[in-house]
Amino acid sequence: IEFDSSRFIAPAKNEKLQWALRKQVSTWAQVERSLAQLTGTVDDFDFSARSSNGASDEDHFVHLASEQSGRLVRLVAGVEREKERMAQENEALRAENERLIRQNADLERHMEVQLAEHDRVMEEKVHELKALAESEADCKRKVAEAQLEISTKTGSFFAECTRTMEANNAEMAKRMAEFRAEREKVEQEKNAMARDMEVYRSKMAQEEAEMRRKIARLHEECEAKVAQEKVAAERRLAESRQQTDEQLRMERQVTDHIMLVLRELPPLQSAMELGNLRLLEDELRKWQADSLPERFGECKAVVQAVLKLARERLVVWRGLEQTWKDVLREVERAGSTSLPTLVQHGQRVFRVLKEAQLTKMDLQRSDPDAAEGICKVLLAWQELATSHSNNVQRSIIRKVVACPQLGPFDFADLDICLHLLDRSESRSDVFLTRAQALVEDDGTAPKELRQLLSHLGTMLFFLKYTKSEDLQLTHVEFQRQLQARKGLDPAIVDYLKWAEQNYPPGAELVPFADGKDLMDGKSIDTVLQQLRTPPRLSGWFGMGADSLGLFREIFYQWAVAMRSKFNLLVLPHHTQVVCLLAFRRFLESAVSDGTPHTLIAQVGTGEGKSMI
Repeated sequence: IEFDSSRFIAPAKNEKLQWALRKQVSTWAQVERSLAQLTGTVDDFDFSARSSNGASDEDHFVHLASEQSGRLVRLVAGVEREKERMAQENEALRAENERLIRQNADLERHMEVQLAEHDRVMEEKVHELKALAESEADCKRKVAEAQLEISTKTGSFFAECTRTMEANNAEMAKRMAEFRAEREKVEQEKNAMARDMEVYRSKMAQEEAEMRRKIARLHEECEAKVAQEKVAAERRLAESRQQTDEQLRMERQVTDHIMLVLRELPPLQSAMELGNLRLLEDELRKWQADSLPERFGECKAVVQAVLKLARERLVVWRGLEQTWKDVLREVERAGSTSLPTLVQHGQRVFRVLKEAQLTKMDLQRSDPDAAEGICKVLLAWQELATSHSNNVQRSIIRKVVACPQLGPFDFADLDICLHLLDRSESRSDVFLTRAQALVEDDGTAPKELRQLLSHLGTMLFFLKYTKSEDLQLTHVEFQRQLQARKGLDPAIVDYLKWAEQNYPPGAELVPFADGKDLMDGKSIDTVLQQLRTPPRLSGWFGMGADSLGLFREIFYQWAVAMRSKFNLLVLPHHTQVVCLLAFRRFLESAVSDGTPHTLIAQVGTGEGKSMI
C-alpha cells in the first residue's frame, strides 16, 4: 500500500474534501487494527485530535495519512513473515506425517513377516508331531520283528551247536587213532637209533686209540724242537748282552757329557733368565775360548747354541743400556726442553722397555737406577704433553715402567691413556678417583688401561643422563625408523610392537626418585635390589608374567661386575632392553617360509652393542 501525499499538498477549504479525508483515514485505521490483530500487536490509535500547533486540517490529515501508510507497510511485511513461518511449519508437519506413514507401513510389513513366520513354525511343529508318531509306530514294528528274529536265530543256534559237537567227537576219535600209529612209529625209530649208537661207540674207540698214537709221536718231535730253540736262544742272549753292554757304555759317556753340561751351563742360563746384564758379562768371561773342550762330546752343539744366544743377548742388552743412559744424559744436560724432543726421548726409552721385555732383560737387576731414570724422562714428557697433570697420570707411568710384561701396549697407548686422564682434579674428581683405583689394582694390566679408561668415561657420561632417559621417546624413535623403512618385513614390526607391549612406559627397570644420588653406595644397593626384583603385580597392565624375568638376573650380574670393576652403577639403556626383547621374540617365534630366518640389529655408537 503506497500513500501519495502530493495530492493533499494544495490547500482544500471545501468541507466535502475534509469529510472524504477523515473517512479515508478512518478506513485505513480499521485496516491497520485488523492487521495488528492478525500479527498479535494491538495498538489503540486516536485520529480525531486536531493539530495542536495551529496547522490547517489538510496538513494534519496529510501527516496522519503518511504515518498510517508507513505502519500499514510494516504490518503487511509482518503478515508476510507470519505467512512464511506458518508455511514452513506446515511443510515440517507434512514431512513428519509422511515419515509416520512410512513407519506405519514398515510396521505393517514387519507384522506380516512375523505372522508368516508364526504360521511356518506352526506348520513345522505339526509335521514334527506327525513324524514323531510315525517314528514311534516304526520303532514298535521293528522291536516286534527283532524279537521274532531272535527267537528264530536261537533255535538255529542250538541245532548248529549239536551238529558241531558231533563233528568234534568224530574228529577226536580219528586223531586218537593217528596218535597211536605215530607212537608205534616212534618206538621203531628209537630201537633203530639204539643200534646206530652201538656202532658209533665202537668206531669212536678205534679213533681214540689212533689219536693217542699220533699225540705220542708229536710229543717226541716237540721235545726235539724245544732243545734246538733253547740252544739258539742262549746264543742270541749272549749277543744281546754284548750289545747292551756296549750301549750302556756309550750312554754312560753321553750322560757324563750331559752332567758336565748341567754343571757348567746353568749359571750362564740363570744369568740369561734373570735378565741381569752384569751377571751375564761375568759368566761369559768364563767361556772366552774360541773352541769348546772336547769333554762335552755329543753335547758340544747344544753348548755352542747356548753360548751364541748368550752373546747375542749381551750385545742387545748393552745396546739398550747405552740407549737409556744416552737419553738420561741428554735430558739432564738439556734441562727443560721442548715437547717434540721429550716425545722423541720418551719413545726411545719406551722402546728400551719393550726390547728389554722381549729379550728378557731385567732393568732393575741390571741397573737399580734405570727404572727411576726412565720414569723421570716419561714424567717430564707427561708434564708438557698434558694440560692438567695429576697423580693418576704419574701412577700410570710408574705402573707401565714397573710392569714385567707390557704385551701389545705401546707408546701410543700410553699417550692416549694420559690424554684420557687429562682432566682437572677439582671438576673430575669422580672420574679420577675411579681411574686411580683401576690403575692401582694389581689385576689390571697396562694393555687393559686404554679400554677401561675409555669405558669409564662413557659410563660416567651415561650415568649422568640415566635419569633423563625417556622410555616413551625410545618407542617413538623405533616407530619413526620403522616408518622410514618402507620395505621392512612385517614380522619385525610385530617384534617391536610386542616389545613395546611388554616394556611400556611406566614399567621401567628401576624407578628413579627425585634427589636420588646414583654415586652413593646405599642408593646403588637400592637400585640393584630393585633391578633384580620383578614387579609385585602379575604383570604390567594385566599382560601376565614378567617378560623381563629372563634378563633381570643378567642385568643384575652385569651391574654387579661393573660395580666391582669401576665402583659405578651401570644400567642398560631403554634401547638395549627393547632390542633384546625383539631378539627374544624372534628366537621364540615359529620358523616358517613367511618369517625371517635372520635378524640383524644396527646399533649406533655408544648404544651398548657389547652388552647386547
